[in-house]
Amino acid sequence: GDEGGASGLVREAIKAVLLAYDQGHGGDRLSLELMRAFQVSHVLDLPAQLTRAPVHEWSSRAPLVFDCARRGSPLAVGVIDQAAQALADLLDRLRSRGVTSNLVIAAGGVISNQPLLLDGLCQALESRRPGMRVQLLEDAPVNGALLLARTLV
Repeated sequence: GDEGGASGLVREAIKAVLLAYDQGHGGDRLSLELMRAFQVSHVLDLPAQLTRAPVHEWSSRAPLVFDCARRGSPLAVGVIDQAAQALADLLDRLRSRGVTSNLVIAAGGVISNQPLLLDGLCQALESRRPGMRVQLLEDAPVNGALLLARTLV
């Protein structure tokens, strides 16, 4: 999946904006910033932007979700919280498959550069599994893949 990733955050932000619109709520900072970023005049035009542009173009808008959250957007805060919960869900699935480690190594551009997501993940894990630690990977993730590949050769 793309839980906590840039493309997933943008997709979920658009879903949140559309749901708020359907419920009669409009004008949240996240709605306005997404419309500005995608150069559309109405929230209902946002979903089409995900099919018109390559993923890297629309996922580049992920930082605006965090900017909106820091500026008080309840929708943006909800999107980030949902992403943190989704990451914690992934860890729950790993636990159900027998993984017993109490250390989570987090890596990737979004979680490494957006403390709101990292903090959200830490809080989600603390409420579900007290004592579990989260550590940001300080090396390029590809180095771990290369190390694993070397052990298989």
